[in-house]
Amino acid sequence: MSQESTSEKVYRCINNLYVWFSELCATWDACDDNNPEESALKDRMTRFFPKSLNGSLDDIAHDVYIWGNMVQKRQSRHRRKVPLVIETLRDTTIKRLCSISTIPEGLLPHSVYVEDTDFTNGTFFYKEYKLLSIIPQNMTCILLDPETKQEEEAELADINVDWLVTVWERCQVLSAKMSL
Repeated sequence: MSQESTSEKVYRCINNLYVWFSELCATWDACDDNNPEESALKDRMTRFFPKSLNGSLDDIAHDVYIWGNMVQKRQSRHRRKVPLVIETLRDTTIKRLCSISTIPEGLLPHSVYVEDTDFTNGTFFYKEYKLLSIIPQNMTCILLDPETKQEEEAELADINVDWLVTVWERCQVLSAKMSL
């Protein structure tokens, strides 16, 4: 049995996206605009999938193309080598943050930046979040998106390393003040 190549996986993912976008359009059409929950869902879907929800195959193909490019860029981005010194700094800082037994008062919430994707054109940018809590067991955290007020669990490694270090240094300052 042969293993699927990377390009075969990408094409399979793009095909799955096409099927998924078709289902998304049907769901969008079925949303009740008078139901606040469904209306909010429809607004969120419109923001993330601006063309697909028009319902034409060309529009769906456009969003599939954008998402397909994003998938390929993400794969190549994750394959590129992070300089060893940065990787070591990131891993060490995450271990230190996860080893904190008592979070000092005033440390959280803390602004952090995470690399995100512009879904309209597939480009990457840094987006501000609020770090609400650290979950040491699996090296994750809870982030708050200030724009949408949505909380989500993310890996600490997703946070830009400069901001991980900033949180750690702030923790040290606040811990020193607590012990005085």
